[in-house]
Amino acid sequence: MTSQHAKKWRALGRRARLVGAGFAAAAVLPATASAACTGTQRIVNSGFETGTAPWVQTGVVVKPDQNGINAYGNWYAGLKYNGDTITQTVTLEPGCPNYKLRYGLKVFHTFWTSLIYDKLIVTVTAANGTVWTVQGANNLTETGTLWSWKSIYFPNLMGPTVTFRFSTTQNATYPTHFVMDDVTLRPY
Repeated sequence: MTSQHAKKWRALGRRARLVGAGFAAAAVLPATASAACTGTQRIVNSGFETGTAPWVQTGVVVKPDQNGINAYGNWYAGLKYNGDTITQTVTLEPGCPNYKLRYGLKVFHTFWTSLIYDKLIVTVTAANGTVWTVQGANNLTETGTLWSWKSIYFPNLMGPTVTFRFSTTQNATYPTHFVMDDVTLRPY
């Protein structure tokens, strides 16, 4: 988060709304991060470089590089069809309730419209059953040939584990290809 964004968050108080290109998430930010938090990245195999494990996929989502599409390394996750999902259960850092999910994204689509038909959905399920669902991108998200970096803030995640699930809802006629790489989760 840039200092400019941090000032805006503080100006909005404890209740704030994070709005970015094609997504929004409600967030409650703490005044300061816990001194006990190390900031250690929690997602395992965040760049998909060791194949699918420990990611669980539905459909053929985690793929080796094709024509230089990945951000770094040789693998990426590409969600293109209804039912495509990738899921990972993550162990949270004790004493750190607030996390930032960050991922690289490229969006490819074969049609142009002013209506949202296709969505990348991020669902987080905490150990206590609390569920957050956030639209991570949509067919109107333009990234072109460059990677864009998306961040979603999740306050008060209840551990010790949470499950992150990326999925899509698609227009069957003209599906949008959501390509992801370098998924990270860090306490803030």
